[in-house]
Amino acid sequence: MLNGDLADQLTGRTDSQSVLERLFEVNVFTVRRGHHGWYSYQPLFRNLLTILQDLQQPPTAAAPGVHNAAGNA
Repeated sequence: MLNGDLADQLTGRTDSQSVLERLFEVNVFTVRRGHHGWYSYQPLFRNLLTILQDLQQPPTAAAPGVHNAAGNA
Protein backbone atom coordinates (compact mmCIF):
# COMPACT_ATOMS: atom_id res chain seq x y z
CA MET A 1 0.00 0.00 0.00
CA LEU A 2 1.09 3.56 -0.55
CA ASN A 3 -0.15 7.10 -0.26
CA GLY A 4 0.92 10.34 -1.89
CA ASP A 5 3.63 11.16 0.64
CA LEU A 6 5.24 7.73 0.37
CA ALA A 7 5.00 7.77 -3.42
CA ASP A 8 6.62 11.24 -3.46
CA GLN A 9 9.53 9.91 -1.39
CA LEU A 10 9.94 6.86 -3.63
CA THR A 11 9.74 8.76 -6.92
CA GLY A 12 11.06 12.22 -6.12
CA ARG A 13 7.78 13.72 -7.37
CA THR A 14 5.63 16.23 -5.54
CA ASP A 15 2.25 15.40 -7.13
CA SER A 16 1.86 11.71 -6.32
CA GLN A 17 -1.39 12.08 -4.39
CA SER A 18 -3.12 13.63 -7.38
CA VAL A 19 -1.62 10.96 -9.67
CA LEU A 20 -2.92 8.19 -7.40
CA GLU A 21 -6.36 9.80 -7.26
CA ARG A 22 -6.47 10.09 -11.04
CA LEU A 23 -5.37 6.47 -11.52
CA PHE A 24 -8.17 5.40 -9.20
CA GLU A 25 -10.74 7.59 -10.98
CA VAL A 26 -9.94 6.09 -14.39
CA ASN A 27 -9.66 2.56 -12.92
CA VAL A 28 -6.01 1.94 -13.79
CA PHE A 29 -4.86 -0.96 -11.60
CA THR A 30 -5.53 0.77 -8.28
CA VAL A 31 -8.02 0.42 -5.46
CA ARG A 32 -8.60 2.85 -2.62
CA ARG A 33 -7.91 1.52 0.87
CA GLY A 34 -9.95 3.55 3.31
CA HIS A 35 -10.63 7.26 3.11
CA HIS A 36 -7.20 8.55 4.07
CA GLY A 37 -5.49 8.55 0.68
CA TRP A 38 -4.03 5.03 0.76
CA TYR A 39 -4.05 2.93 -2.42
CA SER A 40 -2.90 -0.48 -3.57
CA TYR A 41 -2.83 -2.52 -6.77
CA GLN A 42 -6.01 -4.24 -7.89
CA PRO A 43 -5.81 -7.90 -6.80
CA LEU A 44 -5.66 -9.32 -10.35
CA PHE A 45 -2.88 -6.91 -11.32
CA ARG A 46 -0.97 -7.81 -8.14
CA ASN A 47 -1.29 -11.51 -9.09
CA LEU A 48 0.00 -10.77 -12.58
CA LEU A 49 3.03 -8.94 -11.17
CA THR A 50 3.73 -11.90 -8.87
CA ILE A 51 3.58 -14.34 -11.79
CA LEU A 52 5.86 -12.15 -13.89
CA GLN A 53 8.32 -11.95 -11.02
CA ASP A 54 8.24 -15.74 -10.65
CA LEU A 55 8.97 -16.10 -14.37
CA GLN A 56 12.18 -14.09 -13.89
CA GLN A 57 13.53 -16.90 -11.67
CA PRO A 58 15.43 -19.90 -13.05
CA PRO A 59 12.99 -22.42 -14.57
CA THR A 60 13.21 -24.91 -11.71
CA ALA A 61 12.56 -22.21 -9.10
CA ALA A 62 9.74 -20.49 -11.02
CA ALA A 63 7.67 -23.53 -11.96
CA PRO A 64 6.02 -24.20 -8.56
CA GLY A 65 5.11 -20.55 -8.02
CA VAL A 66 3.63 -20.11 -11.50
CA HIS A 67 1.78 -23.41 -11.19
CA ASN A 68 0.29 -22.39 -7.84
CA ALA A 69 -0.66 -18.93 -9.12
CA ALA A 70 -2.38 -20.46 -12.16
CA GLY A 71 -4.33 -22.82 -9.92
CA ASN A 72 -5.53 -19.93 -7.75
CA ALA A 73 -6.59 -17.66 -10.62
